[in-house]
Amino acid sequence: MSSHRSKITDGATTKMKPKPIEQSSIFEDLKDPEFAAEYLEDMLREDDFPSFLIALRNVDKANGGDSPPLVSRCR
Repeated sequence: MSSHRSKITDGATTKMKPKPIEQSSIFEDLKDPEFAAEYLEDMLREDDFPSFLIALRNVDKANGGDSPPLVSRCR
């Protein structure tokens, strides 16, 4: 994951006012199942459930899905 770590920490899911995932450098990468799995695993390691839900929403958005209401409320 080290090659992708800088992309994951570029502000897409940080607590500092994040930019929309569509504007993030990882948006296209999240369409790759392997990258998306690593991204979600990294968010789980953070032990911050709201951030994980945001990450899950980001993967969902990148792949054209509609987030369920619970995920959408975690901003």
